Amino acid sequence: MTIPDPAPQAAAELQYLDPATLLTDLNIRDIRLDPDFVASVKELGVLQPIIATRTGDWQARVRYGHRRTAAAIKAGLPAVPVLVVADEATGTQAQIDRIVGQYHENTHRAGLTSNEEASFVQQLLSLGMTEREIHRAARIPKDRVRAAQAVAGSETAQQAAEEHQLTLEQAAALAEFDDSPAVVKKLLASVESGMFAHELQRARDDRVRKQARDRLTAELEQAGVTVLAQHPGYDRELQLLAGPDGQRLTEETHRDCPGHAALIRSLWDEPYCRPDWYCTDPKAHGHRRYQAAAGGKPQTSEAARAERRLVRVANTAWRSAEKVRQAWLAEFLRRSTPPRDCMGYIAEMMARAELPFRKGLDDGHPTARMLLSLPEGTSRWDQPRNADLVQMLLKAPVQRQQVITVAMILGGYEAAAGVHVWRHPKSHHDIAAYLRTLAAWGYGLSVIEQAVADGTEVTLELLGEEPPDGAEPEPDEPDDLPAPSGNRDGAEPASEPYSGAEPPDYDPDADEQDEQDDCPCSQSE
Repeated sequence: MTIPDPAPQAAAELQYLDPATLLTDLNIRDIRLDPDFVASVKELGVLQPIIATRTGDWQARVRYGHRRTAAAIKAGLPAVPVLVVADEATGTQAQIDRIVGQYHENTHRAGLTSNEEASFVQQLLSLGMTEREIHRAARIPKDRVRAAQAVAGSETAQQAAEEHQLTLEQAAALAEFDDSPAVVKKLLASVESGMFAHELQRARDDRVRKQARDRLTAELEQAGVTVLAQHPGYDRELQLLAGPDGQRLTEETHRDCPGHAALIRSLWDEPYCRPDWYCTDPKAHGHRRYQAAAGGKPQTSEAARAERRLVRVANTAWRSAEKVRQAWLAEFLRRSTPPRDCMGYIAEMMARAELPFRKGLDDGHPTARMLLSLPEGTSRWDQPRNADLVQMLLKAPVQRQQVITVAMILGGYEAAAGVHVWRHPKSHHDIAAYLRTLAAWGYGLSVIEQAVADGTEVTLELLGEEPPDGAEPEPDEPDDLPAPSGNRDGAEPASEPYSGAEPPDYDPDADEQDEQDDCPCSQSE
C-alpha cells in the first residue's frame, strides 16, 4: 500500500469552478455543517482551495474539501477555488490511496490552542477592533472573546494553558486569580480530578466574602473601631456585659469605651459579613458581667465547636456546588434531543410520585422555569397557569418535549436539594438518587454531592479540612449567640462585678440548625 503525497503535483492547475458542479460522491466522512461555518464561507468565501482530481470526462471530483464544497453550495457561492492536482486514477490501489489519504487529511488536524486563540483575539484588539466587531467578523461568541482577552493579559494563565492543556475557559478562570498563587495551584490540581468547575465556584465565593470583609474592615477602622484578628473569648462579648448601671451593653452605649472593638463574622448571603461587638478589657474598663436568667445552657464543648465548624464548611461547599449544578442543568436542558433512557426515567418518576416531584407540580415548577430561562410564574390561583410553559411544550418537537418534561421533574428535586441534605444523607434517598441520575447524564459531582449520592457521612476530613484543635473558634465562624432573655417576670436581672471567669454560654448551633431545618422538603417520605 502506498500513501499519496499531499503536495500538489506538477500538473496541478488552480481553477474557479461552480461548487454545484463538483463531484462529491467519494468520501469517508459524513458531511456535518454548522451555521457558523456556512456563515463564514458566505462572508469570506472558501479560504483554502478544494483539492480535486480530473475524471475521464473532464469533470472535477473532490478529494479533499467535501465540507467546504457543501458549505459553498449552501451559501450560494457562484465559484470556489479548486486545485485540480492530477487525472483520477482507477483500480483498487487508487481507491486505497484515496481512502487512506482522506483519513490522514481529516485525522491529523489540530485546532488553535488556548494561547493561540488568545493571541489571535489580542492582535485584533490591538488593531482597534471592538469585542462586538471580533464577534461578528470571526463568529466567536462574545464571552469567548472576553475569555481570550483575559488569557492574553495573564502570563500565569498562558503558562498554565500550555503546560496543562487547559481550555480557553479554564485558562481565563485562572487569570481571575493572578494575584493568588494558592488558588491557582488548587485550580490546576482540580483539572485532572474533574472538579475544576466546583473548585472555581468555591474560589469565587471565597473571594466575594473576602472582598466584603475587607470593605467592612476598612469602614470600621476609618470610624476608629479596633478590628480584632481573632476571637477574644466569650467573656468579652458586649451582650454578656453590663455597664455601671447594670444595663446590658450595646454597640451604641459602649462606643466611647477605650476597649470598644469588633470581630467580623461571615454570613452566608449578602452582605456576607457583619461586626460582632466586644470589649478588649472589661475589668479594666469597669464593666460587670450581665447576669443571664437561671437555666442558661452550658459552655460550648469541643464537640459542639467541631460541629459548628463542620456546618460552616459543609454549608459553604454545598452552596458552591449548587451554583455549579444549576449552571450545568440550565445548559443541559437547552438540548434538542433527550438524554439516554429519558422515557424510562420519566415513567419511573411518575410512578414513584415522590414528595419533591409532587411539590414541584403543586408549586407550578418554579425551579424548572428558572432552569428553562422562563420568567417567574403566576400564582396557583391565577388562570391559566404556566401558559408560557404549556406553549413551549406544545410548539416543541417530540424529542424536545421529552427534555422539557425532564426539566419539570428535575426542577422539583433541585428545589428540594437544600443545605439540609448533607446532614442526613441516608434519610434523603430521593435526593441521592437525583444526584446519581445527574452524574449518569454527565454532571461531575463535587465531593459533598458524591457523599450524599453514596449515603456517606460528611466530615471535615472528607472535605479536606483539618479538625479544630480545641482553641477558640476562627474569626469567621458563625457565632450567633442569642441575647440573654432576662427573668421570666420581665425584670432586669442583677449584675455582678466582672471577675474574668467564663460566663454561661448559649447554643452556638441555634441559627445553623434552624437553617438546616428550613426546607419544605426536609424529610424524605
